[in-house]
Amino acid sequence: MKLQDAIVLITGANRGIGLAFAEGALARGARKLYAGARCPSSITPPGVVPVKLDVTSDNDVAAAARLCSDVTLVVNNAGIARPGGLLNPEATDAARLQFDTNVFGILRMTQAFAPVLA
Repeated sequence: MKLQDAIVLITGANRGIGLAFAEGALARGARKLYAGARCPSSITPPGVVPVKLDVTSDNDVAAAARLCSDVTLVVNNAGIARPGGLLNPEATDAARLQFDTNVFGILRMTQAFAPVLA
């Protein structure tokens, strides 16, 4: 994909692979880069627009879609892992949180940004 002059939103862009995606997009000439994270103050790369974005929050996703209405590319990177056994007393809560983030978060983002990207 050509990133030169793209306007990019990356979820979970405050660390790990999301941060690497952000740095890579800027290095490849993205015109504008929105970096989404639950805590926007954790977004440190220069040249990015921090966006408060918890993909488990309908309100955050809707606000991000309004703020980032000029995007040409969305990278659904945000995700979590909660290791532990199935017999762990917190297993059900951990599974719910993982599904809400890793599955339904992508669904929320896709539904909110499909009209923007169309």
